[in-house]
Amino acid sequence: MKRILLFGVLMMVAGGELMAAQQCVKFGDLSVPLNEYNAEMGGVDWSLVWSYVTVRGIGVCVHTPGELGDVAVSIEYDASFYGSEPNDNSYCWCRMLNPAVSFWVAYGEVDDAEVCAERCASLCADSVLIEPVFKTAMLGSLGG
Repeated sequence: MKRILLFGVLMMVAGGELMAAQQCVKFGDLSVPLNEYNAEMGGVDWSLVWSYVTVRGIGVCVHTPGELGDVAVSIEYDASFYGSEPNDNSYCWCRMLNPAVSFWVAYGEVDDAEVCAERCASLCADSVLIEPVFKTAMLGSLGG
């Protein structure tokens, strides 16, 4: 009896996920002119605001190698430090979080981990605006 009850609960939960609401988003022309550009140096958050849509995301520097426009489901951060040697988190990866969630999209390698951490969010925002390969990869990987 417990197995049947557990199975029934699991089916209801899975069924609820299958019935989730979907929303259509009009991205339009994601280029300039835009109303607002936000990407702080040293931060991870970025956003671009047009009159018809606001796109928000994050940019992080990790150990996972990638070239401009590469797409990944997951990325790996190098948490190790060896005395005065820096970590190997010199690859900038970006993810759109709103109005839809994308997979991770690579900007690519930046000079070193410190410079990467300082500039990654702005590199993500800039790439959405001016890099066709990056923009195609990000919009083509929605559902991440």
